[in-house]
Amino acid sequence: MTTTPRPNTRHSCNELSMETALETILTYYQDLPDGEAPDLLDAEDQPVTIKRLRTYRDVGLLTNNKGIVVTMSDGSEFQVQVVQSK
Repeated sequence: MTTTPRPNTRHSCNELSMETALETILTYYQDLPDGEAPDLLDAEDQPVTIKRLRTYRDVGLLTNNKGIVVTMSDGSEFQVQVVQSK
């Protein structure tokens, strides 16, 4: 009897799981005590912190993509988009 090998699903990753992982990592970084994380600097080399993290879904962005919106203490905002390429 011949069996077809099953794909290793324990390590499969998709955009949602990557979005969740990035959100977890950024939340961990955000929650580190002062002095334990490298400083994030603005354009004038002043320290800024992560003020808020929200997924694209939470923000209501009109896209099917996954991603995170990172709002900084100085009001700047970044979008980290997750696109699976393979």
